[in-house]
Amino acid sequence: LFRTVIIPEAMPSIITGFRIALSLSMVVGIVTEMFIGTHAGIGYRIMTAQQIYDTAQLYAMLITTGFIGMILQGLLRLLRFPHQHGTS
Repeated sequence: LFRTVIIPEAMPSIITGFRIALSLSMVVGIVTEMFIGTHAGIGYRIMTAQQIYDTAQLYAMLITTGFIGMILQGLLRLLRFPHQHGTS
């Protein structure tokens, strides 16, 4: 029953939940790096670039964050269940 009915029908919602959780975890991770006082990470580099007015590094870190998010979302799209209703 679980393999034939419940899991296949719930899989689109599960994958959607993973995608939302991925976005929120990236935001929380970067903001935590900004305010906890670490000495490494994207959040630390964004905060340092902001404080010393290094706009080139600031934009580079923001673009890097965007690319990381796009890559991770693309990987989750590859996990999409192939037999979703309403898709061809």
